[in-house]
Amino acid sequence: MSTPTENTLWAAVLDAAEFRWSTGEYTKAEELFRHAIALAEEALSCDHPEVIIAYMSLADFMCERQRFGEAETIYRFCLKLIARQCGSDGLLFALALRNLGEILTLENQDKDAILLRQRANQVLKACQIIFSA
Repeated sequence: MSTPTENTLWAAVLDAAEFRWSTGEYTKAEELFRHAIALAEEALSCDHPEVIIAYMSLADFMCERQRFGEAETIYRFCLKLIARQCGSDGLLFALALRNLGEILTLENQDKDAILLRQRANQVLKACQIIFSA
């Protein structure tokens, strides 16, 4: 069982990672993202939604750094965790699908990217939230 301090610690480290990212300190940011994930997994469990969001933040970071293969791998991992923990019909799943679709577009995998965005929009439509494709 985690304590409030453990929950606060990993969230503070994640905030620090995002700050370092915003200031261009990319090596330190990546180190902090990974440390925050490790702390969150220890405090909450690997498939807790907040841990998944921390992984998705790392994937976004990788994408911005043009490390698309790593970002894709992380998003695919997140999709498996989300489907197992939360199901494949929620907002978190749709967001991960959409972000993975964007990465595939950047990797010139347009056909797969379109399918992922369409599936994301189906999920969002069921949740009554629509984004343009």
